[in-house]
Amino acid sequence: MLLRLLTAFTLFQSLLSFGQYLPNPSFENVAGQNLTPFYWYKCHEYSTPDTQPGYWGVQSKASDGNTFTNLITRGNDGPYRNTAEDMGTILTQKLTQGEKYHFEIDLAMSNDWGHNANWQWISYANPVKLRVYLGTAECEKSNLVWESESVTHQNWKTYSFDFVADKEYSNLIMEATWNGNTKYFGNVLIDNAKLDLAENETTPPVLEHSACDFVVPNVFTPNGDGLNDQFAIIKNDTLKILEFNLEVYNRWGNRVYISQDENFEWDAQDMAEGTYYWSAHFSCYIDDRFIKNQKKGWVMIME
Repeated sequence: MLLRLLTAFTLFQSLLSFGQYLPNPSFENVAGQNLTPFYWYKCHEYSTPDTQPGYWGVQSKASDGNTFTNLITRGNDGPYRNTAEDMGTILTQKLTQGEKYHFEIDLAMSNDWGHNANWQWISYANPVKLRVYLGTAECEKSNLVWESESVTHQNWKTYSFDFVADKEYSNLIMEATWNGNTKYFGNVLIDNAKLDLAENETTPPVLEHSACDFVVPNVFTPNGDGLNDQFAIIKNDTLKILEFNLEVYNRWGNRVYISQDENFEWDAQDMAEGTYYWSAHFSCYIDDRFIKNQKKGWVMIME
């Protein structure tokens, strides 16, 4: 159990630098063929995203973390002919109607991608485009917010765009698509995505918030073995928190826990294994100043 816990912490520490709304934005998992990264799901039978590198001839290094993922398009051959792959994730919190958001992602392509089929080499070394959709359910592509240019470069390049949510959304979906009307075999490599509120250039940053802060672990194991059994914050003993409110939600947006005590210890009794999302609003008294702050994130329950 201790080895498993340490392995989990090692893995999930690499996911701490996520964009506020995306779980596992660096697409971490054990590298594997047809193995979707943690917290991402495939939308169709013909969608078989991989966790790279090391498969189909792809040897590129990740732009962030240890692994990355990919989506492909297919030409007029094979059982999945003329299809394009897609994948999605449930956002750590829903997008708010009328809010402006900023999205970034690293893209590349592989000139080595291909495989043998019926003693014939099929090359996927062709550039494709990436589309980003928003939805209110898994795999629902209700709002296309961005389409990239044709990704022709083998080195990672960062793409970014801003958008305003026209309604509340809970899911983000990515899809590969052909450049033009002709269907062909192609690939796009994907890593280091970020989705957060767009910065308001007219509002200066509140630097003092860094003093009014605490650390939140993102894995705990409420199995009664006396090791890491509760979910709690870690803060400086000298920090004076005057107001505190923390709420925890499951993946469907239902609140499962609430506390107004910064010294809370949630034992997650009767909660299933999986990922939960939390939001905390709190105030501190520092150097005769009253400072308000908030934090949001996720925590995984493991047995």
